[in-house]
Amino acid sequence: MKSKAFNSSSLLLAAACLAAGAFAGVPTAGAALTHNWVFVNGTLNDAVAGGPTAGLYNGATITAGTGVNLATGGASDSTTASFVSLGGYVLPASGSVTVEAYFTHSGGGIGYFTNVWNFNNEASSLPGGQTSGTDNPGATTGQYFMNTASEPARTIGSGQATPGGSAMDLATAGYDSEQQSTNPSGSAVYLDQNGTYMVSAVLDASAGTLTYYLNGAAQVPVTLASSQTLANFKDVNSLIGLSAFGGDPSFRNTVFTDFRIYNDALSAAQVTADYTNGAAGVTAESTVPEPATLGAFAVGAAGLLLLRRRVRA
Repeated sequence: MKSKAFNSSSLLLAAACLAAGAFAGVPTAGAALTHNWVFVNGTLNDAVAGGPTAGLYNGATITAGTGVNLATGGASDSTTASFVSLGGYVLPASGSVTVEAYFTHSGGGIGYFTNVWNFNNEASSLPGGQTSGTDNPGATTGQYFMNTASEPARTIGSGQATPGGSAMDLATAGYDSEQQSTNPSGSAVYLDQNGTYMVSAVLDASAGTLTYYLNGAAQVPVTLASSQTLANFKDVNSLIGLSAFGGDPSFRNTVFTDFRIYNDALSAAQVTADYTNGAAGVTAESTVPEPATLGAFAVGAAGLLLLRRRVRA
């Protein structure tokens, strides 16, 4: 019966492997990866089954090992502005959401109000949902959820004083409703300067907050007005590199490697893990387990030890 025997070393190794599995793609409790475009793999397909295929417009290209290149620029209502369309209605209809993007920008500054990505409810008038400039959001009309690469210090429509730099913006009832999660005052980071970045927007419906993370580090969160919810937002267009405002510059000279949408608010530790893992480092949920997940692995390890005792007996 020697073949049925377990030794302590084997059991400890098995327990260690189970625990390590918690950090290697085991689904995170309550936070499913609902969309993932891994552009660095040379594909426009959503890695999550049933998701939409991205579209390239105005000279955007994709290369395996590099990603999607937005080589040409112009105003967001021009036909020279390279961009990616993810279609529409890719965000959860309500509740929380986390949006993450990995990219490298080169070629120096572009100008204020350049968008890294933008979800909006504008009527589509050009391919992929590109705006024509005739359907720009108004003071009390139009909706957008966006990551601005470059902002001046200003007071936005909601009355919030912002320090400038880059930000996550949400407006569900025109630009007078806009609120931002920003860089800390005196620590502005402009994403249209040369560099490689990972940006995350975490809209936490339970906490009522929007938090911008830059390279895994939380910036200054904003407490949202009660009307600023996904339930009140319609993402008719989902764009990378383009603004909802026709005159804003596009995000040219930028290569995107990975773009993800989760259907819940990731924790700070989970966002940091995604940054540490890098583009295409996660193919299922975030790799940082919840405490309940770790508890399950502890129970599994204890079960193996009990099994060892019974076999030896």
